[in-house]
Amino acid sequence: MDAIEAIMKRRSVRKYLDKQISAADLDTIVKAGQNAPNGYNRQAVYITAIHNADKLKELEKILKEVAVNLPSDPESIFFKEKWAENGSKLCYGAPTFVIVSAAPNSKFPEMDCAVCMENILVAATALGIASCFINTLFKMIPLATIKSVMADFGVPETHTIHCAAALGYSVETPAAPKRAAANLTIIS
Repeated sequence: MDAIEAIMKRRSVRKYLDKQISAADLDTIVKAGQNAPNGYNRQAVYITAIHNADKLKELEKILKEVAVNLPSDPESIFFKEKWAENGSKLCYGAPTFVIVSAAPNSKFPEMDCAVCMENILVAATALGIASCFINTLFKMIPLATIKSVMADFGVPETHTIHCAAALGYSVETPAAPKRAAANLTIIS
């Protein structure tokens, strides 16, 4: 599958088969992430991939305990409702979870992490692997609350998590949502 086809085909999948992706495919996917452009070529983005079902369940349990105690502001309430909807599964039952974080020396940490994640999502699609971009979780939970927990899972303690993704094989492929034609201008 070429890059354009993978971009157009990618969908956020929230139901996964109980089948792990291969280590070789995961290696290809994270290498695609590492090859993303980044501000001032600082290469300050770090990718943490959890490719172990037991470790992923352990992380889900810890983050669920933290999420339950979030404040009752509108964004936290929305997150808690979404968390409950998917059975408190961090990544919708996907067997692999990828976290992208940035070092303090990153000039544009959110953008660097986002372009890294886009490469990861497109590479996964090109390999026939489904994905779901997950960014709410780490925006809702105060970083100080989970910094040491995430360090135990390989995220450098000095880094800030900006996004994550679920990876696995899809139970079903969702239909493409209709895209707004009005959000584009081309000047010739």
